Amino acid sequence: MANKKVVFVSVPMAGKSDALIERAIQLAKVQYCHINKVNVKEVTFIDGFHDVYQKFTDTEKKIISEKKHESVNWLGMSIAMMGNVDEVVCGINWERARGCRIEVQVAEEYGIPVIKIDKEISEKILEEMREDKRKRSE
Repeated sequence: MANKKVVFVSVPMAGKSDALIERAIQLAKVQYCHINKVNVKEVTFIDGFHDVYQKFTDTEKKIISEKKHESVNWLGMSIAMMGNVDEVVCGINWERARGCRIEVQVAEEYGIPVIKIDKEISEKILEEMREDKRKRSE
């Protein structure tokens, strides 16, 4: 079996609850798979929430949050992970989030392909997925 493709998921996180971040990441994964016609099991997804933020203890998070530029620390760790990816997928409203825009710029500057999902694309994908589901149930 060939190596799995590794995809970094970039979604807005600042000011969002863990539950909202989780939903945004899951939606971006599903949409990525739909666009590329692959099963989620065929891709290794990484992101700054599960693979950086949640790896730290509450004590470590507190120490980082006391830094002068806390967001730069988290963003830097996410960007470091991008050195091992094949592609980046950006979730809905990525263009409104400074961190996402920076991740996209880094990816583009270093030749990492980027899939940018906007609201219009998202709605189209969701409609296609509903139609596929209807066809399978007939």
